[in-house]
Amino acid sequence: MLVGQGRITLNQPTRDWLVVAGSVEPFTVHPLTADVATACVELGEEGFHADPADRLIYATARVLDLPLLTGDERIRQFERSRPKARTRHVIWD
Repeated sequence: MLVGQGRITLNQPTRDWLVVAGSVEPFTVHPLTADVATACVELGEEGFHADPADRLIYATARVLDLPLLTGDERIRQFERSRPKARTRHVIWD
């Protein structure tokens, strides 16, 4: 979506980039599962913003219990509103 909006530029076609990124350790492209889809719905009930891509990313991190690296201020604000025990440890320098 960011490429399509002109917000970032990749040095190769998006599909090629995703295939390469998903096959290089330590990166893995995880499939959309029923648990992730359910978590996306639950995020709306928790007050997470409506961007579907952000919901998929955040829900995947939540379901897989992974830290999330992002510079997205809306995700960071959501994290700050969460009880400490439920946060995704959003990291950004």
